Amino acid sequence: GAYYMDATEVTRAQFAGFARDTGYETVAEENNALATWRTPGFVQRMDDPVVCISWFDAAAYCNWRSEQAGLEPCYDIEGDDSVIAVRAATGYRLPTEAEWEFAACGRGIHDRHPWNALAAKRDYNMANFRSSDSASGDGWEWTNPVKVFPANALGIYGLGGNVWEWCEDWYFAQAYAAMQNRNIGNPCFDSHDATGLTRRVMRGGSFRNDLDLLRCASRGSGHPLAFSNHVGFRCVRNAE
Repeated sequence: GAYYMDATEVTRAQFAGFARDTGYETVAEENNALATWRTPGFVQRMDDPVVCISWFDAAAYCNWRSEQAGLEPCYDIEGDDSVIAVRAATGYRLPTEAEWEFAACGRGIHDRHPWNALAAKRDYNMANFRSSDSASGDGWEWTNPVKVFPANALGIYGLGGNVWEWCEDWYFAQAYAAMQNRNIGNPCFDSHDATGLTRRVMRGGSFRNDLDLLRCASRGSGHPLAFSNHVGFRCVRNAE
C-alpha cells in the first residue's frame, strides 16, 4: 500500500522537542544508563540521528508526533512491555520491514545498497560505515548529520549506514520463507506468526558495521527494551 516515509532518521533536535513537550524519559534514562540520547558517549550535533532509543521509545515518539499533527495514534502503549499496533491508523508509526526494504531498494529494484541506482561513486562517499581501508574512510568516526550523504533515488537519506533503524516487525529468521506462500498485501511479521519471538527487526546497518550489513536485504534485530548508541529510527504513515 501507499505510504509516506521520513526523508531522514529522527534527529536529536526532533526528539528533544518531544522530550521537552512531554517530560518523557527513555528506557535508558529510567535505568540510569551511562549512555542515553543526551549523552551517547560521543559528541553529536542536533541534526545527527537520535540514538540510545529503544523500540518502545520510538513508538512513544510516533504517538506524540501523531497527536501534534492531529492524526490518530498508531500505538496503544500499556506499560513498559505491551504495545498494540494499529497500522490502519492515520498517524505515524515505524516502517514495516517490507516498507523499509521497498524504499531502500528504490521501489523494489533490488539494488545491493540504497545508493547503487545513483551515479557510480565509491561506497565510502555514499554512507557512514566501518571501512577496513583507513585510506578510504568516509570521514565520520561516529554519527553524521542526517543529510551529509546523498539521498537515494527516492530522495530518502541514510537508509544505509549511520545508525540502525527500528522496524515494526518481530524478528524471525525464516520470516520471508514463512510468508512466501501467503496472500499478504502489506506483510508484517507479528507476534502471533511464530512462537518465542522476543526481538524486533532493525535495518540499514550503522557506523560500527562493515559494508555487508548496509545491504538493502541485510537484517538485524534487538530486544524492544534495548538501546544502543548506533540505533535510531525514522517514521512512516499511510498515504491518505
